[in-house]
Amino acid sequence: MPMQAKKKNQLGKGILFITCIFTLGLSGISYAYWTNGLGVSGNISTDGLDVVFSDQEAANLVTNESGNGNLQVTYDPERTTLSIEGTVDPGYLGSVEYTIVNQGQLPVRFSPDTPSSGGIDNTLSFEGEQVTALGDGRYLLKQNGTGTGKLAVEVGEENVQFEIRIPYEQWVKN
Repeated sequence: MPMQAKKKNQLGKGILFITCIFTLGLSGISYAYWTNGLGVSGNISTDGLDVVFSDQEAANLVTNESGNGNLQVTYDPERTTLSIEGTVDPGYLGSVEYTIVNQGQLPVRFSPDTPSSGGIDNTLSFEGEQVTALGDGRYLLKQNGTGTGKLAVEVGEENVQFEIRIPYEQWVKN
């Protein structure tokens, strides 16, 4: 007899559960009919992009390879801009090596703008365990990754100024 009581109790719980589901469904349909609609909303967010220059000692970034010159490197307070200033003689050859850090949780794709104008030849290269060359001068920097960049500066006979930009965007696999 106790087995029959147990089955009866389970059957009662099952009927109660089905009744509750049916009642909830019916009340949702009734509400939608009464208000001419049923609004469902959601919110999806992702982490932002946060690419900065590492906080290396700026004075140690410049290498004078040949010729006379003095280049100084400075960062802005947010470490999003690296400025190179100084005076060099014609025939100067040097390089600036720096590290960029992707502090965000999303991979970024970047393509450095490497202008060559007048008497200057700028060559940028990036490497690192978290950097992947995508071709056409574009690179991928993984989330929480770092990459080392090297800017080779060769000055000819002219007095020149230049600006190098490293625009980046979220990387999306095709």
